[in-house]
Amino acid sequence: MRWATVLAVAEVATVAACTRQPESPGASFSIGSAGANFQLTAVDAHPLPATAYFGVDVSVRAMGGGLALAGDHGYTLRVAYVRHFASGNREETFTQSEQGTWRASGNELTLTPASGAAHKATIAGNQLSMLLTVEDSSPPERATKAYAFARAP
Repeated sequence: MRWATVLAVAEVATVAACTRQPESPGASFSIGSAGANFQLTAVDAHPLPATAYFGVDVSVRAMGGGLALAGDHGYTLRVAYVRHFASGNREETFTQSEQGTWRASGNELTLTPASGAAHKATIAGNQLSMLLTVEDSSPPERATKAYAFARAP
């Protein structure tokens, strides 16, 4: 009976220790000198191509994209879009891109572009998510969505 009590106490202590210590996202987020690449997989939880903006006469679909993090803390972000104009039933493609520097702290990644405001991204294992706004789309709150990226092998 005493051996069972010791095992039960050890099991409770192990579970308690695991619940007190948060999983270290920094341990799973490591890019090394070679860098890391992430591919855009979804916008607002909708797989690509996905609506990134919907206005009165225009809609914008995200078609693909990627985020490249370099070992020297530089980054390049690119998202390819198709803008559809209902009047005239025409489409135009464009790419929104930026470059800058990144830094990670725990499960948060801060992307600071060469010009403009910084982005905050959340890292969970091989997944990365952040809010992005389609340029030249008003009002901005309708053009801002959650973009999900998966780490490329």
